[in-house]
Amino acid sequence: MIGAFSYIRTVRNTLDIAVEGLNGETRLMALRFKNVHDQMKSDLLMVSVSPSFQAVVQRRLSNTGNIDHRPQTDRREALASLFTALLETRPYYTQARLIGLKDNGRELVRVERQGDVIIRTPKENLQEKHAEPYFQEATAHLDHELNTSPHHGHKVSFSDVTYNRENGKISLPRIVTIRAVLPVFDEYHNPFGLIVMNADYEKLLSHAFTGVIRNDSVFVVNNAGDYLKYETDGTIAGLEFHDAYTIPPPAVVDTILNSEAGEDSFIDDQNISYFVRVNVNEDEPDETLSVMLQIPRDMLLSGALAIRRDGMMLTIALLLVTLGATSVLSRRLMAPLEQLTDKVTKSKEDNARLELPVGTADEVGKLARAFQALTDSHVENESKLRSVISNIGEGIVMIDETGIIDSFNPACGRIFGYAPEEVIGKNISMLMPAPHREKHDAYLKRYDSSGEKKIAWEGRRETGLRRDGSEFPAELTVTELVLDGRRRFIGILRDITEQEAVDRAKTEFISIVSHELRTPLTSIKGALGLLRGGALKDKPGKTQEVLDIAYKNSERLRRLIDDILDMERIGSGKMDIAPEPMDLALLVRASIQANKGYAAEHGVSFIRSGAHEPVLVNGDGDRLMQVMANLLSNAAKFSEKGGEIRISLSQDTQKGTVRVSVKDNGCGIPEAAQATIFDRFTQADSSSQRKKGGSGLGLGIAKKIVELHGGTIGFVTQEKRGTTFFFELEMLADAKTRPLDVYSCD
Repeated sequence: MIGAFSYIRTVRNTLDIAVEGLNGETRLMALRFKNVHDQMKSDLLMVSVSPSFQAVVQRRLSNTGNIDHRPQTDRREALASLFTALLETRPYYTQARLIGLKDNGRELVRVERQGDVIIRTPKENLQEKHAEPYFQEATAHLDHELNTSPHHGHKVSFSDVTYNRENGKISLPRIVTIRAVLPVFDEYHNPFGLIVMNADYEKLLSHAFTGVIRNDSVFVVNNAGDYLKYETDGTIAGLEFHDAYTIPPPAVVDTILNSEAGEDSFIDDQNISYFVRVNVNEDEPDETLSVMLQIPRDMLLSGALAIRRDGMMLTIALLLVTLGATSVLSRRLMAPLEQLTDKVTKSKEDNARLELPVGTADEVGKLARAFQALTDSHVENESKLRSVISNIGEGIVMIDETGIIDSFNPACGRIFGYAPEEVIGKNISMLMPAPHREKHDAYLKRYDSSGEKKIAWEGRRETGLRRDGSEFPAELTVTELVLDGRRRFIGILRDITEQEAVDRAKTEFISIVSHELRTPLTSIKGALGLLRGGALKDKPGKTQEVLDIAYKNSERLRRLIDDILDMERIGSGKMDIAPEPMDLALLVRASIQANKGYAAEHGVSFIRSGAHEPVLVNGDGDRLMQVMANLLSNAAKFSEKGGEIRISLSQDTQKGTVRVSVKDNGCGIPEAAQATIFDRFTQADSSSQRKKGGSGLGLGIAKKIVELHGGTIGFVTQEKRGTTFFFELEMLADAKTRPLDVYSCD
């Protein structure tokens, strides 16, 4: 009697302990399967806020005034590259797509796995998906969400598990597929399309077993009756799809499907089982997955059977041994569990890496290893995501509903001049100048209460405030999403100071060129009008004078057009030279002779000094004459009437170079303009430029020509004292040169 009682008690204790252990192990195993589904959700949310995706939406919505001028194909190629990276990282992903809601649900970007190769689907092979059940369910669900809760449409949902379909038909080979679907929106929060990620359901579930070593059976069952089994020998049986079972499902599958409990244990004559039903998508309570761990009863109770046999002979001894064994076993199980609990608690409190005792071979050791592997996987994924955000070129900042900064990437730090710890936890308005900060706080409150957007959220121009108090223009795109049940706003911005400076320079350049074109055309038109109207009839002297005016303005117009064409050649890298040995001193004398008329027109004179003997260089005479013409004409224009323009030529025998200098007696170059005097679309003083004439292109062209000769160009200036422009070229040894008449002005 005592032996039987002892046996029953031992069996009961063993079963209780086993069920308790299975409870914890089953929960941890269930978390693995939730994690792979969460990973799919995280990947879709990451894609939805990436610059690559935002660029595609911008391009489709803004046909004019786009900030990013890349072709739409380039934008979609960037998104396809992001999809490709995800498929390379997740071996169980089979397709990644962006599907538009228009054009019958036509795919806009599609990347898929074909065997071991990941390819982007050509535009002509993109499909219309409006007839697919998952598309219809997603759009219907989206309409419902927008009607009932217009600001909570950013939710990932999972489709029913089905065979993969292409062009409305089941594709071969048959792949049981689950799809994660995320609706995405344009800048006005209008539905734009769906990001869809396909996963091989068998590989997805099998991935959760990575790193798992067990000696019991594991069943994974979804609501439709699809199940996967992990065998006691460590192998994974193929996925059994509910529409095509290859063998009748085990009784435990029906038990799980018929149970309404969230978790439960089952003990029969053969096995001890425990199952947990885990929700794989917090946004959809009905999307669940059931995980059951099953241990053979005989294996667990083999010791108890031996105790019953021996207990019949030695009841008292059995009782003592049982009590002792129970006490030791309890201490052995509880001590590691307590240690495990302490490690987890300390890691959470200290925000440090979790280091569990994984060295033991018992069940607690298995539990620790499984939990450690799960935690390390989460840490690794978070590290990868942080690495992407840390190295991206655009600034990314995330705030909550009240405007408090949650995250601040390094690019933001470089733009604003703050370290992340200086801004996280503070209001975003600290990065805005007045009165923008007050308007932003009021806007957030109004949007939180009414949900109505008063401004565009995409491609906006805003003004930022740096740490040093300086303001700068920025391009800002804002995306709203929901994380952990709370609304968040992610801002992606970039400093457009340089871009706006270039735009202003282009506008000013166009204004100057328009003026320069209009002036000679007006003179030519006036001269031709006088001749055409007969006003100069019988006045040959006046007729010649008018013709001379028209001719000079035609030449002025030709030079301006030549300068514009040269700047275009420079911009496209197509300006070439044809260098050959030549006498630079001879060229300087010829250029002075050729521009004497221009000097006389402005009431100045050219005075040459320096070397008279030949100075040989390897150069393109026509282009160097163009450099001299630009320097001499600038000096003449900006010198006072009656002034002298001094042109000198000097040699540096140690360096083996020759310098040509042109010194005027003008007002000099302001310090603010000196750094950009040679830049394209930049003039030292646009108002002076209008008064003196000229397009402002000459110095930029001269600089490029000198650099093509391997030389350097520069200037020395003093305000109100004048400026000396010079260029230096490398001298040659004695060589045959071109004759003088090539550079004569006749």
